[in-house]
Amino acid sequence: MRRLATPADEQRVYDIYMHPDVVPYLGFDPMPREHFGKVFEPLFESASFYVFEDDGMVQGFYKVQRHLGRAAHVAYLGTLAVAPEVRGSGLAQRMMQEA
Repeated sequence: MRRLATPADEQRVYDIYMHPDVVPYLGFDPMPREHFGKVFEPLFESASFYVFEDDGMVQGFYKVQRHLGRAAHVAYLGTLAVAPEVRGSGLAQRMMQEA
């Protein structure tokens, strides 16, 4: 189930984002947990950063960004990741279907 991220999601998003198997594919280098707010806060404040829960636990996330003007029908998905421990489970496919 997807939902907009809340401040309470920051720690779990950090765990996924900074995982050694995930961080090479996202926009920031590894950093300590206490510095991750500079990454999470703009995502949260965008009001377009979604987390995806499975069995009550955040297992993935993505940001949706819509173009302005005549291209408003176009949106980008970015900052997309799935927890390494659920790879191969079909979770990413479910995330994309809900997106």
